[in-house]
Amino acid sequence: MLVIPEQSVLIGIPQAIQIIRNNGIKQYITFGDGFLALNQWDDMFKGIDSKLLMDTHQYQIFKRAAIGVEASRQNQSGLFWMDRSHRCSQ
Repeated sequence: MLVIPEQSVLIGIPQAIQIIRNNGIKQYITFGDGFLALNQWDDMFKGIDSKLLMDTHQYQIFKRAAIGVEASRQNQSGLFWMDRSHRCSQ
């Protein structure tokens, strides 16, 4: 498995955004949250670019512990994820 140092991610994403914009790309840019925990992205890219989107989603379906878990517990996970994603986008 490839391991990318956290600092490389933090430095690399803003550099990538700048390269994309310098090449005339004006569309929204999407990047994945998989490098860090969702709460670690809070405020990280505010003021860098107004057209950034984070691809974030739960992989709960792949967790063995979630198989057979009642829907109310699964909903709690979903609500937590939703709260975190809203906080990152404000």
